[in-house]
Formats: sequence, structure tokens, C-alpha cells
Amino acid sequence: RNNGISWLWIVTRRLVSVALTAAAAIVFYKLISLYTKDTYVKAAALFLMPLFPTLNFYSSLFSCNPHVAFFGILAVYLIAKNREVSDSDLRWSLLCLAVAGGIKITAVLILPIWGLLLLNRYEWRFSVNDVKKLSLNGLVFFALCVFFISPQFYIGIFKKEYLNNILTTLSWATSFGSEDDSS
Repeated sequence: RNNGISWLWIVTRRLVSVALTAAAAIVFYKLISLYTKDTYVKAAALFLMPLFPTLNFYSSLFSCNPHVAFFGILAVYLIAKNREVSDSDLRWSLLCLAVAGGIKITAVLILPIWGLLLLNRYEWRFSVNDVKKLSLNGLVFFALCVFFISPQFYIGIFKKEYLNNILTTLSWATSFGSEDDSS
């Protein structure tokens, strides 16, 4: 007899996914509102978003798709909301992208859209300070991506046996298809 604990665990996880889907819809509505003032277009876009079969299916489960959708849409919204990108918006947007990438590696598919929007915000012209700022933030983004995708890599800095295990696994995983592969 489990006294309903497993039921509570299943429902709570699903409610998190539904809440993130609702939050993604709210951010999506705000993003659409940046580009049109027509109420019917915004309502139609918001109505069609949950009808997207993949998002609709996964929002009723505890899976990573609603989480990635929320953080991906939020990252794009943070870049799109102002004509000029502030340092704070850039950092928060990169953090959202890193979290989305840590949740599911296929979130890197958001990067080209995000990058084109960022280039548009800079009007395709960069000063030396802009390049320095973007480079530094890009390095922080890369470090955060590695942390969210593979946190054991940072533990390996302090525990050499973890680092050795990680590097052995990586070398084994990348050795497929090489000429000296005897299997």
C-alpha cells in the first residue's frame, strides 16, 4: 500500500510541465505583441501554440520539451523586447539558452534564430566594445552550457578520478569509425 504518494509524484511532475507550457504561452503572447497590435492575430497565434501536437502531447507528461520551449521562447523574447539589447537582457537571454541546452541538447537549434535576431538588434554593425562584450558573454554562455549539460566535468577539476573517467568515456565515444577500431 503506497498511500497515494506515487499518484502525488506523478501529478506534481505533470503540473510542472503544464505550468511551464502556460508560462511559455504567456511569453509567446508577449513576443507576438512586439510585432503586431492586431488582437485577432495575437489570439490566433496563442490559440495555435498549444495545438502544436508535439508541445501539446509533451505538456501532459513530465518531459523536457515544455521546459525547453519556455526557456527558448524567453531567450528570444529577452533579445526582441527592446530595440537595443541591454547587458542585462543579453546575460539573462544567454542564461535561458544555456538552461534550455542543459535540459535538452537539441535546444541548440534555437541558436541560429536567436543569433539572427541579435544581429538585427545590432543592425549588423559592431563596435570593438560590442565584440568584447559578446565574446565575454559567449565564453560565459559556453561555460554554463558545459555545466548544465555535463556538471561532472567541473567536479573532475577537483577529483582527478572523475576527470579521468570523463576523458576515458569521451575518447571511447569518439573512437567509433576509426581505422584502429578492432570491433
